[in-house]
Amino acid sequence: MDEQQHATLLDDYAKTQAFIDKIDRFMFWIRNWAIVATSAVIAFSVVNHCQLLILVNIPILLGFLFIELIQKSFHEDAIGHTYTIEAILQDSVFSGKPVPSTYAFGLGHTVQTIESRKLLAILCKHSRWHNLAFYVLLATISLGAVLVSPLLPRDQTSKGTIQKFEN
Repeated sequence: MDEQQHATLLDDYAKTQAFIDKIDRFMFWIRNWAIVATSAVIAFSVVNHCQLLILVNIPILLGFLFIELIQKSFHEDAIGHTYTIEAILQDSVFSGKPVPSTYAFGLGHTVQTIESRKLLAILCKHSRWHNLAFYVLLATISLGAVLVSPLLPRDQTSKGTIQKFEN
């Protein structure tokens, strides 16, 4: 492998790693917003004594889960590309093998289109149980709030925020 090919592989690796870091950050933000949205719906529902409104969290959580699965799909494709680059670098540095003709620079060819089967496969992977568990936990908290909120004492001085905004 010549010096230019080596530099190209290292550049590709660095760009792919930056993309993976960006997707990691996006998935963190998605989960943060899922927590914020779920908490806001629960708080608003409890304050206004409207338990059924808490059930709005279920489609909201499904939406956040779908967005996270899309990002995870891109993430896994990029990680696969880094494995390919690492294997090529290892073969060329330690074994002196040339860069394979099948190698293509960049992520454009690596990141696949989004398919429902692929998203479902990501969701059902045993090694990714924590992804689903996070959203199941938030849904369970929401359903628990539906059961617990009627037991909370009503504030007699306030009639809730809905009536306050109407006046």
